[in-house]
Amino acid sequence: MATCWVTHIWEEEILREAGGEYLFYHHADLWRLLLRSAIDAGADVRLGVSVTSIDGDDCSVELSEGDVLRADVVVAAVGSSSGLRTAVSVNNKCLYDSTPAYCRLYSLFVPSQVMLQDHDLVQMCIRPSPPAFLWLGHRASALGNWVVSNRLVDEYLSVTSSEKGGVNGFMVHVWVSDYPGSTSNENEWIMQADEANWEDLISHCEPRLQRLVRGATFRAFRPVKIVPQLDNWVHHGGRVIMVGQAAHPLPVGSVQLTALGIEDAALFAKLFSHLTSEDQIPAFLHAFQDLREGRCARVLNSERCNLSFRMMPNGPEQEERDSAMRERRARGLSVFSSGGGKLTEQWDQIKELFGYNAEDEADDWWVKWGLLRERAKERSIEMEEQVPVRLQAVNIDNDDDK
Repeated sequence: MATCWVTHIWEEEILREAGGEYLFYHHADLWRLLLRSAIDAGADVRLGVSVTSIDGDDCSVELSEGDVLRADVVVAAVGSSSGLRTAVSVNNKCLYDSTPAYCRLYSLFVPSQVMLQDHDLVQMCIRPSPPAFLWLGHRASALGNWVVSNRLVDEYLSVTSSEKGGVNGFMVHVWVSDYPGSTSNENEWIMQADEANWEDLISHCEPRLQRLVRGATFRAFRPVKIVPQLDNWVHHGGRVIMVGQAAHPLPVGSVQLTALGIEDAALFAKLFSHLTSEDQIPAFLHAFQDLREGRCARVLNSERCNLSFRMMPNGPEQEERDSAMRERRARGLSVFSSGGGKLTEQWDQIKELFGYNAEDEADDWWVKWGLLRERAKERSIEMEEQVPVRLQAVNIDNDDDK
């Protein structure tokens, strides 16, 4: 990866389509925000306790401490490689294990102090809006962005300076197709201390990317797998459902990975806001899958195309891509801004991805199908109450028997 071809600054157009701002901040900050929101809503959160089994017929979960919890609905967000995915189907676990690695993702974090002490790196920080930096190479790519401790999150949580989450710095993801083998279990993030492997990884990179890797205080890697989503997310009993990475896994490092989980939560909550009786639960769970699987399949395809686009091997297609990027940079345009060509097609796909509204999807289903089902059920009950019942005694004695 000899050159950083472009930077991309999100334009007002896509922010209007998405109905919000585009922020880079720490996963820990988002986790704290969601945790506080759940507790404020009355959730009983048990940290440090794992689920050892899920019983779909009994609608219960067993915890590592021995407790068994029963509920009206079990929502399992257990991840793409968890053995608990077999609660819906015994074939679910093997989907992840049997999928070969597409590439490997190296993730690293560089504190702001390191960036500010380097003349070239500091230029990547002092910009009016947070850009994303893209490096491209032969069957490899890297994506970097400035990450800040989010002031709005801290204000909402009313935390002190000593309680704040992530620190300011620069996050870099590096995808490579050719990498040294590992004897470790690569289903989880692996902290790598071998400096020789990192030096080999960056030996052909652009100098700024090399200095970012060397200045990182956090480094880890994990294989990237493109795993198909489950055929059935709902247990046959109609009370247990798989969501998030368990149902529709995205490759690790995907731009939309966290977003899909939050979309799941928003759509699920909106559907269940219409719940008035237990017999609606199976219909709502199946509606959840019907509404989400198409969206998730499109996002997975987009992420797969992004990987392919960024990790092209050297050749005519790669030269065409690089030529288009050079032209945009010469014209002062962001890489995916509108302006014609294949890059504009990707821009249109990005607008569709970021413009999706999960709650609107749930409302649309309720108006078109949910209300119709409830009205049909009410009408059926009314008709049963109105059907007259008439009994008549009939003499069936046989005269021959007299």
